[in-house]
Amino acid sequence: MAYRELRYYRSHPLEVRECGDSGWAVHVYSAKGQDRPHKMAVVSSPSPGGLTDLMRRARAVVDAEGEGGGAISHPVEPRARA
Repeated sequence: MAYRELRYYRSHPLEVRECGDSGWAVHVYSAKGQDRPHKMAVVSSPSPGGLTDLMRRARAVVDAEGEGGGAISHPVEPRARA
């Protein structure tokens, strides 16, 4: 899994990782400025062309957190086996 870039959405770091031919993963972290930032979720797509939809899903995790959904509503997805 290769790190590609770090994006921000509503002060939440979204770490974009490329999984080669097996798609993408976005690691969603708690908002910047918190004393103890943590990984809220990992959303992934098995499709190499699925980054746009994947970013939409990652932003939805952040939006749900702002509505009181919390990290518990968005558990870390298990990794796909190659």
